[in-house]
Amino acid sequence: MMIQKQTYNLPDFVKKALPSSVFLDFERTSRESRGNPEEIRLRRGRKSEFLFSGKSFLGERCIGREEMQDVFYKLCGGSVYAHAETVCAGYIRAEGGIRIGVCGRAVLSGGKVTAVHDISSINIRLPCKLLPSVKDLADSLVDIGGGTLIFSPPGGGKTTFLRALAYEISGRLGRRVAIVDTNGEISAGLDNEDLHIDILEGYPRGEGIEIAIRVMNPEYIICDEIGSRAEANAILAARNSGVSIIASAHGESAERLIEREEIAELHRAGIFENYLSLERKQGQSLCKYTLINRKNIGGLIDA
Repeated sequence: MMIQKQTYNLPDFVKKALPSSVFLDFERTSRESRGNPEEIRLRRGRKSEFLFSGKSFLGERCIGREEMQDVFYKLCGGSVYAHAETVCAGYIRAEGGIRIGVCGRAVLSGGKVTAVHDISSINIRLPCKLLPSVKDLADSLVDIGGGTLIFSPPGGGKTTFLRALAYEISGRLGRRVAIVDTNGEISAGLDNEDLHIDILEGYPRGEGIEIAIRVMNPEYIICDEIGSRAEANAILAARNSGVSIIASAHGESAERLIEREEIAELHRAGIFENYLSLERKQGQSLCKYTLINRKNIGGLIDA
């Protein structure tokens, strides 16, 4: 499944936050890479790194301590305090479906991260604006019925696939879709006025799923990166209400995926009739998927 090279213009808030040398390196690499931009990585004391279609390119010079702090401050919109909660969880929420990962020195209280200082790494993840063609896949998933769990290792294109399926199912197929968009990534660009979509942005997944069921009457709920106990409980409640779940999780294979306790419980309950494996080779924009029926995953787990 080919995703064509896109002409990408960095949002103004990212341009203004980056050191000029990093921005110039990004522009040069964009022209030379022949790939789609995916990540801008900054590491204190190391060269900047750019990811284009899964292939890594290094910038020309290292990033200093003061530069890192300045980039972090600007990406927070001048108010680190306003982003304190998400920074403790490892990211800065940003507009346009961009997720900004941050690492530094954690401050702990009662075993929980209460603050992060001395920022050492920043990863700006850029959403793919061109959606893959999933028309036939969406038709198959609706015809088969039941939920779908999309999986791949990190960076495999799961969020882009969720976005594409949301577009098809809520648009051409006219089904009511609620997106629980905890990190503000899935719904980026889904602004077509004919889509039957309700977006719960910023909600914790478990709470967002419960609210969507209670007040929005969806036929499908879409969310990403599931795995916690609270999320598993909310998904079980959703299925008992007749709502189909389309979600994603990190994993290399379906067999390994269902070894995880919470995913195993959802598997036993028959939440996901379909498992969708994504695969993409490094340096290529070719993304392949394999649709697997739950009955074909190494035998069902006994309840």
